[in-house]
Amino acid sequence: MSEIKESGNLKKITLAGIMAALVFVVTWVVHIPVPGVSGAYINIGDSIIYCASFLLGGFYGAAAAGIGSFFSDLLLGSTQYMFGTLVIKGIMGLICAVIITKPVFSKFVIACIAGGAFMVVGYGIYELIFFGAGTAMASLPFNLIQWAGGVIIALPLYKAIKVIKQTS
Repeated sequence: MSEIKESGNLKKITLAGIMAALVFVVTWVVHIPVPGVSGAYINIGDSIIYCASFLLGGFYGAAAAGIGSFFSDLLLGSTQYMFGTLVIKGIMGLICAVIITKPVFSKFVIACIAGGAFMVVGYGIYELIFFGAGTAMASLPFNLIQWAGGVIIALPLYKAIKVIKQTS
């Protein structure tokens, strides 16, 4: 019995590593610097965070989201954001995973919307505290674009992720 449990944990850890790498690659490859805000950029990696949260659930989805995004910030030179990103994207992934308790498309949509909303608020607070109101306000429209884009890209991926979830 413990072999089965260990095998299941190893499978989830492996899948979380793969999803963290996918979050990193998609974020790193498709990023657009935010004009006038040093180190900030918009990306479509959030779409993979939504999928990872659905596929992996709570802790593992949050870990994949936070770690993949953290390394994107590190390698893109956005070091002033990377620790905030680790926390914000991790919580974003956790929120999504908590909402998606059953593989139902409407819950996936709600989870994506709620996770993205947290991302916008999280970065708004982070930037307000560390960089001031001007930076927070300048970044807001771009965070809203990222939120919408991530949700729009994630929705067509739902069926594929659902199949992977059912077979894993």
